[in-house]
Amino acid sequence: MKKEKCKEMMDQFLLLDKNQKIPLKITLHLLACKECRTQVRLCTLAEKASAKSLNEKSPLNNDTLISIMSKISPKTMKQEKVKHVSLAHWIIIGLVMLVAMLFYGIQTVSLNSSIIVLPFYLCFAGIVCVYSALFVGSNLDFFVKLFDTPRGSAV
Repeated sequence: MKKEKCKEMMDQFLLLDKNQKIPLKITLHLLACKECRTQVRLCTLAEKASAKSLNEKSPLNNDTLISIMSKISPKTMKQEKVKHVSLAHWIIIGLVMLVAMLFYGIQTVSLNSSIIVLPFYLCFAGIVCVYSALFVGSNLDFFVKLFDTPRGSAV
């Protein structure tokens, strides 16, 4: 009889929403029954423990992480290291492109040719747009990491 009453009270307790007021009937039973009180206390502790943040920093070369990744995606682990894209090449090409456009712009001004000026600026705008799109596209993983990091943390 007591076990059935305890089971019924625990079922009613577990049906309650988080932070919902416990009805008087269940409260009185919990005050009288040590086993149910212990179960409620353990359930509360388990809920608090499971609600904690699970963000733990671990080194990237951890053997456990490598074994997990090899089980999840064997193709990823078979690949060689990701090829490093140097920003120096992008800067050099950008400077060469800028100098060439500046030289061409000075040449068109010295020729006093207003017919060439509009196509030059349109070409200049197109080249800058393509260059910028290629730069962002080839370094997309960097930009995604940059936007995913919370403010105040280093990249």
